[in-house]
Amino acid sequence: MPSIQLERAPRWMGPYCRKAAADLGYAVLCPRQLPHPIDIVPCRGPAPAEELWGEYCFDYALDVLFTGPPGYRGPFAPNRRTGHLAIWTIAPESDFYPDGLYACPGGGTSEEPGRLLGRAGSWWTCPAGKSANLNSGHVAFQWTAPDDVVYGLSVHGVTGVTRAIVGELLRRVALVGPDSG
Repeated sequence: MPSIQLERAPRWMGPYCRKAAADLGYAVLCPRQLPHPIDIVPCRGPAPAEELWGEYCFDYALDVLFTGPPGYRGPFAPNRRTGHLAIWTIAPESDFYPDGLYACPGGGTSEEPGRLLGRAGSWWTCPAGKSANLNSGHVAFQWTAPDDVVYGLSVHGVTGVTRAIVGELLRRVALVGPDSG
C-alpha cells in the first residue's frame, strides 16, 4: 500500500474544535494532521461572514477534499487522485444518524466489528448513491462512546487502501473536550 503524506491541520482547526465541543457539551474528534487538504467544509452559520461554529450547527462533521496517494481512486472523474474524507462526532439523536452509519441513507452495511487503536467499533460501507451524501461510496470506522456519542472517520472508496487511510487518520485525531483550552 502506498503511504499517505500527512500535514498539520489548518491553524483554525483547534479553536474550531474547542468551540464545537463547548457548545455541544461533549468531546469531538479534532484532526491534528490530514492528507494534503484541498478544501475543508466545517459547519458555518447561514451567512458566509458568520463564525465557523455557530448557533445553527447541530452536528460536528468535517467534510474534506484531499490529494490521495498514488493508487488511490477518488470520486471525481477529472482528477481521480482527489479524495474525499469525513470526520464526525454526533449525538445519537442526530437527524442524519439512521441507527447505522452516520450520513448514509439506509444506514449502510456493517461489515465487521473491529478494534482500531484500542477503540471497539465497526467497519461500515455506504453504497455510492446518486445524491451527494457525506458518506456515499465510503468505507468507515465508527464507534459509540459510553455516553452514547457517536464518533467516526471515513474515506471514499471501499478498498484496502482506504481502510489504511482511515486507520492512519485515526492515529492523527485527538478527542477535544468542552473544557480543553
